[in-house]
Amino acid sequence: MLNIKLQLPEHFLDEEVRCDYTISHKMKEIWAVELDLLNEFMNVCKKHDLKFFVAGGTLLGTIRHKGYIPWDDDVDVMMFRDDFEKLNKIAPKEFKNPYFWQTEETDKGSMRGHAQLRNSSTTGILKGEYSYKMSFNQGIFIDIFPLDNIPDDDKKKDSFFCECQSLNIKKTFFNYLQYPIHVSFRRNLILLAYGALKCYFLKHFTNHAKIAENAFNKWMQEAIKYDDVNTKKLVMCPLFEDRWIHSRKDLQSTIYMPFEMLEVPVPSGYENILNHVYGNWKKFVKGTSEHGGVVFDPEKPYTEYLK
Repeated sequence: MLNIKLQLPEHFLDEEVRCDYTISHKMKEIWAVELDLLNEFMNVCKKHDLKFFVAGGTLLGTIRHKGYIPWDDDVDVMMFRDDFEKLNKIAPKEFKNPYFWQTEETDKGSMRGHAQLRNSSTTGILKGEYSYKMSFNQGIFIDIFPLDNIPDDDKKKDSFFCECQSLNIKKTFFNYLQYPIHVSFRRNLILLAYGALKCYFLKHFTNHAKIAENAFNKWMQEAIKYDDVNTKKLVMCPLFEDRWIHSRKDLQSTIYMPFEMLEVPVPSGYENILNHVYGNWKKFVKGTSEHGGVVFDPEKPYTEYLK
């Protein structure tokens, strides 16, 4: 049985076909957990007068489907950095079990660079992390991305993105070294052996945890370096790519639109945003989640999968 508060419409969990795509009962359960998380998130933001917008595939689903993209399995929202930091301070008190506000401050080792609101009685483990048996909370989640200013000058922006991406790679590499080594098979066995040997020496002869922590802290400091500058554009941290740049004028006001049984806030310039992120977004292209796969179990806690 799902551990959620949200009242679901009758038959919501039934398998159905949308846009010639079959949505299974299990996927509906995953959606229900995420919708419950989104509803809890919205309640806290409303209580404390914090502004946010749906983003990414959730924004596309809201506009094109009035709910989930049928083949999608996640929820994304974005907030201005000031509101995000305000929420960081109050979230641990506002979200009670099974809800868990996850940042590096509340859950050491997660190192996402953004926040995730999770349901601790469920499982939502990224497949790329599954074999590492990482100890941080890995319940089903929604993503909350802070919006940070970026330079208006393209050369400065490119340099800024390059530095952020470099620190992200360094942080991730050394953070993973804290867990059992898993080197994927490659056609070139020499490269495979070299990679395994390099990982061995890095794991056993460096303070990898400290290096990861320092890289993460520097990464987060770098991300906000332009937040005191009046710029025309922002980026969804930590997605330091041109695709996730948004114009400030497109985020000036809010429109509420239906998303399944909820009403969610949409940026007034949503059409410009969707054109930039997805191109011809009105054409249906069946795909999967941006995460590239998640081990989901809406009825069993993630701790059962870490044994």
